[in-house]
Amino acid sequence: MTSDREWVIFAILGAVTLGFVVLLLVAGGPFGWFVAVFVLIGVLLLASWSGLFQSNGLGEKMNCPDCGARNRADRIRCSYCGVLLDRSMRKDDE
Repeated sequence: MTSDREWVIFAILGAVTLGFVVLLLVAGGPFGWFVAVFVLIGVLLLASWSGLFQSNGLGEKMNCPDCGARNRADRIRCSYCGVLLDRSMRKDDE
């Protein structure tokens, strides 16, 4: 499950990268295209190294009894509707 904060990071990173790549493609000609490819590869590598795409290591999940949303097993309340989660309903993610 991806938190709202992570989605904001993804959106900002994507918008900045997209703007830079479009600028390179439009104004840079063939050299700009070449640089744009390396910029995209670099951004993806940095995001990967920073742990942006890694899971949190909590494989155990459970469904909310009210709305059915998947939640981490360590949560007390549902991250979507706020209902208290019953610990006896835990299920493995895999």
